[in-house]
Amino acid sequence: MHKFGIALLALALGACASVQLPVAGPTADYTLPNAQGRTATFQYLGTGGWVIRRGDDVVLTAPFFTNPGFLRIPFGGLHPNRRIIEEQLQRVPADDLARVNVIVAGHAHYDHIMDLPVVFEHVPASAPLVGGPTVCNTLQSALHGRVCQPVTQYAGTRNAAGTAYTAGNINIRPYFSQHAAHFEHIKFMNGHYAEPLAHVPTHILGWREGEPLAYLIDFMNGSDVALRVYYQDSAANAPYGLPDDATLREHPIDVAILCVASYQQVETHPEAILALGPKYLLLGHWENFFTSARKHGRPVAFTDVPGFLARVGSAAYTLPDRGTRITITY
Repeated sequence: MHKFGIALLALALGACASVQLPVAGPTADYTLPNAQGRTATFQYLGTGGWVIRRGDDVVLTAPFFTNPGFLRIPFGGLHPNRRIIEEQLQRVPADDLARVNVIVAGHAHYDHIMDLPVVFEHVPASAPLVGGPTVCNTLQSALHGRVCQPVTQYAGTRNAAGTAYTAGNINIRPYFSQHAAHFEHIKFMNGHYAEPLAHVPTHILGWREGEPLAYLIDFMNGSDVALRVYYQDSAANAPYGLPDDATLREHPIDVAILCVASYQQVETHPEAILALGPKYLLLGHWENFFTSARKHGRPVAFTDVPGFLARVGSAAYTLPDRGTRITITY
């Protein structure tokens, strides 16, 4: 059997597992150390999707709601499920969607950007999409005039600061990252697109990974960082995806949004990020995205979520269900 077929069979078996986890309900609250009484909200949409709001400024990280079943994946016909997408977006306050300044994607796999053509219809046309060149080239035919900004030109590394892409009062600082293997150190859907596609892919093999990026998302007060959020949508081996010390000395990470899926396929995750001293952790991309977005989350196959929580140790965190809205006082 082809390795891809073996992996799908394992996904089918793993999806049946049931694990009791400390999953947050509809709302959660946390106050950061030395908080000044200001608040920001973080609503988890599933996989890599979050709505982050501070004041009138909103960042949307690419959400995924369609969640096609594993038996459908290898046979093509992958399309956004408009009914499910619009149903799930109704869980987001309308004012949050109306104020989206920028949409952020870390890489170009289908479970991160396939639903965006429908999501675009529900957020301001002025909000650019930022990501690697493959994100933009994959979705070129579905942008309909929306700006898609490749930000690899801004990207830094653990040893070298990059520059910021600015969207209103938000600075987006990308860092070159990587994508963990999916199964037994096997990684699917590699590659990139150097030129725009004529059509959005409809088969899983058309959704190439592209250029993985992690981000510092800075909500600004003038020239000062008011709130710094670290965001990743794929697990990575250190030092990939980690911010540089010079930037962190200017302002530490207030909230780190971490990807749980496939952490066992890399080393020192989440330990390398914890070593940077984030004040709070939000744990995403942990639930089985082969099941309906209407259901409560269960761990994605191959991912030992309790093991990840053990590695988080004493750090403060929230493991949210889809739709959970977390208010952070900072």
